[in-house]
Amino acid sequence: MSDVKVIAVAGASGYVGKPVVDELLKAGTFEVRILTRKSGVDGSVVQDFKTRGASVHGVSYEDESELENALKGVDVVLSTLNAGGITGAQPNLLRASKSAGVKLFMPSEFGDPFEGEEEAEIFRAKRDLHKLAKELEVPITAILTGLFPDYCLVP
Repeated sequence: MSDVKVIAVAGASGYVGKPVVDELLKAGTFEVRILTRKSGVDGSVVQDFKTRGASVHGVSYEDESELENALKGVDVVLSTLNAGGITGAQPNLLRASKSAGVKLFMPSEFGDPFEGEEEAEIFRAKRDLHKLAKELEVPITAILTGLFPDYCLVP
């Protein structure tokens, strides 16, 4: 996808999102658009990204039309939402991406593959998102990193 110019990151101030946005801004190759809850717009991490060139969009993840407006002109959506966002907000983000004409959706699936896992809510939500993406005909790319030891092996 050499024609990618605008990347929107949902969950940019979190454990995964912060270093991802940091590297995108360092690269200077893309226009970086931050999606954050309205209550997070004034947070120090988000404001730092803004001073470094990212545009910031305070959104309600429950409002698909608001998300669609924030995603107009975006080529790739990279979701780094936490577990609560995966089970709640991420399907809305996917539908809004489709409506806005986004070319590629990258769901928040950092961790282990989920095929064959027990029916834990998070795995069910990830499977359901893949089904929804197929129904909507939205291409997705999942990045499966394996577990983050510093996150899951905390004393």
